[in-house]
Amino acid sequence: MIKDKLKRKLVDLANTFAEEHPKFGTEEFETAINGADVIIGVFRDVTAPDSVGMLTIKGEAGLDEIHLSGIARPKKVVAIRCRDAEEAWATRKAFGDGRNAN
Repeated sequence: MIKDKLKRKLVDLANTFAEEHPKFGTEEFETAINGADVIIGVFRDVTAPDSVGMLTIKGEAGLDEIHLSGIARPKKVVAIRCRDAEEAWATRKAFGDGRNAN
């Protein structure tokens, strides 16, 4: 149930972000992305029970730290819509923690 609520919240965040930043790759878009601690890519995934797939694009180490320590630290979270998993992985490569490392 918590996972479902979190996923719904991330989908809502991604939809809001898409409305506020309709053009991928613009300076405004990149400024918003670069200022985020955590970026989650949300995409349609017909293999998922709810047809929604997600990929952590940026901030995985910080999320792991929170999970392991049990101590929540403020993070700026951005969720973005991706057409599919491939676009989410490409976005991770372009904007993620290891930029172009993979």
